[in-house]
Amino acid sequence: MTAWWAKDSDAILTSNWKWKNFGLIDEKGRYYNKTLSQYVYKATWNNDLLEELKKGSDFVQKNLSDDDLIQLSLSNTDAKLFDGRYVQPKEDKHEINQIFYGQVLEYDHEHVYHEPVLFDLRPGKGKEPIFAYILPLSKNRLFVELVSFIKADVKSLHQKYLQQNNLTNGKVVFVESGLTPLFQYNRKIDNKITEIGIRGGILRPSNGYGMPYFLKDAQSLANSSHYQRGNLAKILDAIFLKAIKIEPSVNVGVLSAMSAKFSGDEIFAFMDENYSLKRLLKLLLCLRPLKVLRFVLFNIRN
Repeated sequence: MTAWWAKDSDAILTSNWKWKNFGLIDEKGRYYNKTLSQYVYKATWNNDLLEELKKGSDFVQKNLSDDDLIQLSLSNTDAKLFDGRYVQPKEDKHEINQIFYGQVLEYDHEHVYHEPVLFDLRPGKGKEPIFAYILPLSKNRLFVELVSFIKADVKSLHQKYLQQNNLTNGKVVFVESGLTPLFQYNRKIDNKITEIGIRGGILRPSNGYGMPYFLKDAQSLANSSHYQRGNLAKILDAIFLKAIKIEPSVNVGVLSAMSAKFSGDEIFAFMDENYSLKRLLKLLLCLRPLKVLRFVLFNIRN
């Protein structure tokens, strides 16, 4: 990821910064160099936070995949494609930023987030490209981060988000903040949606928002004794994960079919494992019944 980090989080979020020589100069003249790594959102983590992530067995990584790019409709713009890895030599090509602020919070009681909350668009009220996510690191620790692609006081929005979710009584263990300039990528786009990140291919990985280690992380969650899950959920997990492992292309079709056939409420209910016969029938149609039967028989045989 291309990211800047500062111990003084206010400096990077509130200063009148200037972009020069692929780096950031704040109003006090401090220069923040740009660092590159394989994935756009695989940044140079602070060592303390990295240790927390290693300990969190139920943590789902915030990395990238071809199938889960986030597309944000920015007002008053033509259709464009932005990327933090593609760097233009001219300063005037730099148009938007990704600004983020996050905290690891420790509570004196067990929190209620047994599953990660990804891409909560409520901070932007569904109209602005601002979202938050909550990642459970342990039974009493959470990582809560807010990300914006427009000029916004992300620190204040983060605090408001904590208040709305009754999470303000935690002890702040670690704070991260950063700003990533995004450059326009010269590629024709057919629709009128401004995309963040570039789809992957043979030569390079995707750098949108998603989870490239989906199978490994999902299997870890499915096998975790931390969650009290019903037998039906475990059976569906086994079938679904086996399907993706045997035939990875199924993943794309399933997600596309679910988004087309399921309403928003049904998707939320499904993710919350609130199953019903009607939803299960819809899921079977998304998975293609013959292939489901094949994967079920494969599980029985093995």
